[in-house]
Amino acid sequence: MKLLAEYTRTCTPLPMLAENYADDRRADGWSADDPLLPVATGVLARQAGFSQFWSRWFPALRGPLESAVASVGVEKMFARQASEVTTADGTSSLSWTPPLHRLQAVALVGIVRTAVIVVLAAVSGMRASELMELRVGCRRLPEEPVPGLTRYRIASKVVKGQPLGGTDDEWVVIEPVYRAIALAEQLHDDPHDGSLLFGRFAFGVRYKWFKNWVNSEAGQRLGLAPIPNGPVNLRMLRRTLALELAYRPGGVLASKIHLKHVVVATTEGYADPRELHQTGEKSQVASSGRRADGLQRYCELTA
Repeated sequence: MKLLAEYTRTCTPLPMLAENYADDRRADGWSADDPLLPVATGVLARQAGFSQFWSRWFPALRGPLESAVASVGVEKMFARQASEVTTADGTSSLSWTPPLHRLQAVALVGIVRTAVIVVLAAVSGMRASELMELRVGCRRLPEEPVPGLTRYRIASKVVKGQPLGGTDDEWVVIEPVYRAIALAEQLHDDPHDGSLLFGRFAFGVRYKWFKNWVNSEAGQRLGLAPIPNGPVNLRMLRRTLALELAYRPGGVLASKIHLKHVVVATTEGYADPRELHQTGEKSQVASSGRRADGLQRYCELTA
């Protein structure tokens, strides 16, 4: 009774039951018009200090529960007061998410973690092994080598071609990568320094879930551009960054240093669109071989 009184006093909606559990209640004979059908009575019981809500309690508690439902309603428990954001297409402002059930919130955390991995892979060019070696606390303090110019560094390990256990190294990254790692640390289950930030992950599976979410009603609600069908993997993202870097003045050398290639010939191979077959794409480079044309066609392949 005290718990229900507190919900009523604070005008807080009662917790809502997940739809699959509501279906179980209907299958057990609950009326679709029962005002208590969507109420997560088990959650209320645990909040009151009990392990579960016993059916024998209903005769005594039905009246107070129905009164509370009539007074404050029922709502999903998570993100009830989500902050407003501007949609990705800039057309409107709205709460960043509607209220969520617990499992929906857990799934959304996974989607955001995948988005962080995509940003890191696409913008930093780190290999899968290097991403998996990132740890909580890997962000180094920003530096300002010249006034108004900030340098961001992150620490991980180079594994490929290194002794067992890898070699400690650092990457210079742009601010969005730095901020993305900070977000991943906030979403970590056990964010103490030294914990693996992502650990081992199957990017193909995670990317499929991510694409499905972006293309779903939830992603389109935020004005996100739909993701087209087609293969995407970490090697493709790394090679795309290599192309973007290499076709700038001094870019091949910059790419070699940033991507931590042992020899510049490897970087030159990354920057040559004719080498796309190494990642499984079908090369469609024109015979002229002009760099600009090669970059354009590669972007078309990975769009």
